[in-house]
Amino acid sequence: MRRFTPRIALAAVLLVAALGAGTAPIFLRPAAIDSVKLLPAPVAENSAEAKAEIDLLLALQTSRTPAEIARVKSEAGLKFTAFESVFGKWFTAENLPQTDAFFKTVDAEIKIFTRPAKDHFRRRRPALVDKRIKPLFDVGNDPSYPSGHATRGMVFALVLADAFPEKRETLLNRGQEIGWDRCIAGVHYPSDVVAGRVLGQAVAQALLESPAFKKELDKAKAEIEAAEKAHPADGEK
Repeated sequence: MRRFTPRIALAAVLLVAALGAGTAPIFLRPAAIDSVKLLPAPVAENSAEAKAEIDLLLALQTSRTPAEIARVKSEAGLKFTAFESVFGKWFTAENLPQTDAFFKTVDAEIKIFTRPAKDHFRRRRPALVDKRIKPLFDVGNDPSYPSGHATRGMVFALVLADAFPEKRETLLNRGQEIGWDRCIAGVHYPSDVVAGRVLGQAVAQALLESPAFKKELDKAKAEIEAAEKAHPADGEK
């Protein structure tokens, strides 16, 4: 039996706080995934690999386009509607209130697994390491590794792909793009994004093995399908 460590105890407290006073379902126990054991430690700040990552971020900073900047900024407060480009303009919280509530619960649970790793590894953000990095928005002192956006983008993509397998490739491409956009923004190293994808895949797999989760996902799928039928002139972009 896995020992109930202080880190897991903190995660449990955060989960209750994030989801509210028992009003939303809890699909995974905080001990279901040990993100600290799952992920390798990030490279040292003074390593050649870390310096190469900084060089790549500087290149992205120089080449980012107005369209990329607009997309990156639109993802700052990441929601399931970031996948609108896969489904259509009707893919909104207003049209999909049950789906919105479902993914808010998923989002809260994901953070329970990213937070212990962030707090354990305490990797500094790129702009705090190299002043040449000019991020598109302020993320404060929140640790960089793993990328929470990359984790959430991967979980959202895999969950939606389970419900809509015919869109799987496009959904996964979009989920990966969400993570890479954090490098374009200058707020994460590429290795933060890779770690987030690995953690996201682990979280999604665990969620999709939960009968309770699958039941709620089926409800979201039905709502999405109904909304799509109600907007036949506004399908995939």
